[in-house]
Order: sequence, then C-alpha cells, then structure tokens
Amino acid sequence: MKLMWTCVGLLATIGAAQGDVINVPLLESLGNADDANLRISNDYNDNTGDMFVGESGNLEVLLRFNLPTLPAGAVVDNARLEIYVTQANTPLTVSAHALLRNWSEATVNWSNYSAGNPWTTAGGLGVGTDHEGAVAGTLSITTTGYTNMDITTQYQQWHTGAEANNGLILLSPSNVAGFNRIGDINGGANPVLVVEYHEVPEPASLAVLGLAGLLIRRRRA
Repeated sequence: MKLMWTCVGLLATIGAAQGDVINVPLLESLGNADDANLRISNDYNDNTGDMFVGESGNLEVLLRFNLPTLPAGAVVDNARLEIYVTQANTPLTVSAHALLRNWSEATVNWSNYSAGNPWTTAGGLGVGTDHEGAVAGTLSITTTGYTNMDITTQYQQWHTGAEANNGLILLSPSNVAGFNRIGDINGGANPVLVVEYHEVPEPASLAVLGLAGLLIRRRRA
C-alpha cells in the first residue's frame, strides 16, 4: 500500500500572507511509511494491498507516516488524514488512537507488535499500554469516496516531540458486523496526510521590518 503526505505551508509576513504548497508522495518503497491490516483469525496481517475495517472490531488498520520536515519554529494549524473508501458495505465510525508500541510492519500481527513481542492485549487493544485511550480522530464511513479525519491535536504532539510517532490504530465498533475497504490496491487512491502550518518570523526579523516601516513613515512625514 502506498501512503502519501501533503504539506500546505503558509508563510507569515507583515501585512500579507504568501502561500506555499508542497505535494510529496510518501512511498513504502522508499521506507517512508508503514501500514498493516490485522485480522483476528490466523494472526492475519496484510500490508501489500487494500485495508479493511469492521467485522465487529476484528479487522484493524495500523498507519504510520514519517513526519514531513517543517521550517524551524513552524506552527501546525491543522493535520488530517484523507482516506479513500473503495467499498462501503456497512455504515460505521472508525476511531483512531495513537499507538504506544514501536510496531514492525513486517512482523506485526494480532498477537505481536513485533517478532517475539506480544501486545498487552491481543489486537493491540491494551488501553494505556498498546494504544492511548484518547481518541485522536474519527472517520465516518457511509459511502465510497474520500473522507477526512482531523488529527491536529495528535499531530502536534508528534511534531513537538511530546510523544513518539508510533502511528495510529484504526478501531471499529464491536456491534457492527459488516466490513468496509479503504485504499486502492493499484495505488490510485491511498491514505494522505495533509498538514497545514505557518511560519512565525524570528524576533530579529520583526525588529528589522518594524524599523524599516518606521523609516518609511518618517520619510513620508
């Protein structure tokens, strides 16, 4: 599964704002992203094709993006996941939680987060040990097409280094028996991380700009 992130930068200036847009694909082939689809039966893990959620909580998705490098002092205004639903069999709401385990894409499964290292609770369901109890974002699946999940607060924790970036686990409600498919095995519509930020001018830069403005006003006077 190919993953992608997009950065939208807003450069703060005095009296005007200059937009800056960066579109960068984040590909597993470059070692820049991890994903896994876990299923309770047979310790199933598929990280090569489409991803499924549902089946009374017995299908889970793990996602981890390498964070884009932002300018020093950049402030994150918004971060969201854009996920394409390719098959919507049953309406459901998926909740995302920050993972607390440094899982391995190659060896993670329902029992272990890496080879020989078991989850506290199978399926990574240990609250406070395998994943955080707080909900990082929710994803409502009702039809096919793109849908968004706001993860701004969680992303800010990763960006500032307050929390390690172990990615997210997408959990489905236990009372919904159907399943839905997200992503595109042909790489046409894969999860996208969109980050919006702005740069804060250095104090020295503000002082120079302020002095320049003062001189201009004096000359006009």
